[in-house]
Amino acid sequence: MNSKFRNSNSSILKSLLCGALVTMLITAASATTSSIQVQVASNAPVGRILSLELAVNSVQLVTAKGVISTLVSRPFTVEQSHLASSAEVVGHADIAFGIYTKALLTVANPHVIFLDNFGNIREARWVGASLTTVVLKQPITAAAAPSVVRISLDIASLMKFDPAHQTMLRALPTFTVSQLAPGKAGAAAEISGELEAAVGKVTTVSGSSFTVTDAVSGLTTTYLTDRNTIFNGISLRTMLSLLVRVHSTTRSDNQLLVQDVSISGSGLGSVVTGVITDYSGTKAAAQQVYGAGASATQLGAFGTVIMDPAASFQVDSKGMDLTGLTLTFGPSNMVAGQRIQFINRSTLPDSSNGATNLGQALTVRLQLQNISGTVTNIAVASNGSASFDLQLPANDGSPLTSLGEGASMVHIVTQPLTKSSISALSEGMQVKVRGLLLFDVPPTGMQSNRGPRAMVAPRKPSSDYYMVARHIQRDGVAH
Repeated sequence: MNSKFRNSNSSILKSLLCGALVTMLITAASATTSSIQVQVASNAPVGRILSLELAVNSVQLVTAKGVISTLVSRPFTVEQSHLASSAEVVGHADIAFGIYTKALLTVANPHVIFLDNFGNIREARWVGASLTTVVLKQPITAAAAPSVVRISLDIASLMKFDPAHQTMLRALPTFTVSQLAPGKAGAAAEISGELEAAVGKVTTVSGSSFTVTDAVSGLTTTYLTDRNTIFNGISLRTMLSLLVRVHSTTRSDNQLLVQDVSISGSGLGSVVTGVITDYSGTKAAAQQVYGAGASATQLGAFGTVIMDPAASFQVDSKGMDLTGLTLTFGPSNMVAGQRIQFINRSTLPDSSNGATNLGQALTVRLQLQNISGTVTNIAVASNGSASFDLQLPANDGSPLTSLGEGASMVHIVTQPLTKSSISALSEGMQVKVRGLLLFDVPPTGMQSNRGPRAMVAPRKPSSDYYMVARHIQRDGVAH
């Protein structure tokens, strides 16, 4: 009996030791991988490009010793032109500890909708993949602390315009691959590129988190909520299968925390974001499509949006203080060059059969967008703040210079929350501005009423186009 008892105890002890060993191995394995949030962005002005879609097939990091870690293994398509001053999260990866000195990126099948010098809307499409090797100026260190890797495409390197033939040429793309701390990659990082508001269908809800699926790319993103999350017309109990719009920030552990979430339609509805291409405000080049009927074939589609008679008009003023500013945005002043989001009541039609209907809009929302140009006519207020005019380069800094009547100047209006990486503006400085683009003569003395921090506009604006700036930064790209 004693012998049996000892054997039994021995078996139990061996089982415990094996279990402990397995736990230790799992712990050791997890302790040697680094959590990486992967983002895509663009780091050049879009100029004449209305829409640029690109398939991302794979992204890998390589150490000096040749160790390869994969960041992106599942191909997806992304529209690049709307990301010139923002970024989108496209996934997470756990990679081996190490110091990575280069990146390998395989992209394919670029498709571009662009403007020639005469304002004609043109299209170019290529088939085939290209491999780009990026030698990292700043090596990426994968360690215990989570981090963000941002992949930025230089649009000007991929697409080159031939003025002689008024055509767009494809070239080998140039990318910047950089590492950021999670706190520097969230919605508050306006200067380095904020997170673009995400739209998609809620496919799962679990406790205080929910998962959104992009109908085009198939990518899924999980968001956390807390007591500070703002729910607009929706709740965790009611959001399943609905289309939602999410503003989020990245926590220190790389998880996405929702700042606010709002309903963008039922599961039968759809959302289209694009650039208005005519002065009736009803034709657009689609940059992003979401919801029922959305597919990659509709990215870059050029078509007509039917306005519902009861449609509401809004501005995407997240992170902006518009107190005291009179913003005029409605059906009578939607103009070519504005970036608009249309929330539709119905499924998007299949564009493969030549359909040009982009839906019936119940809500029309003015979106943040970017313009680049030369600073002129600076007006300095008594507190040292300033507003200015932005001289647009011909056929390059904004679709405004080629669409419709053409515009060479945009008046920039700043407000208390406008952020800038520039200590002092000067005449002739090249800058990039992200904000809300409107068409109307702003009221005389248009300013915020929040005291000495307000920026004062010139009494006689030199343009009917004006932009309320969210952030301003230097533009090092020659036009």
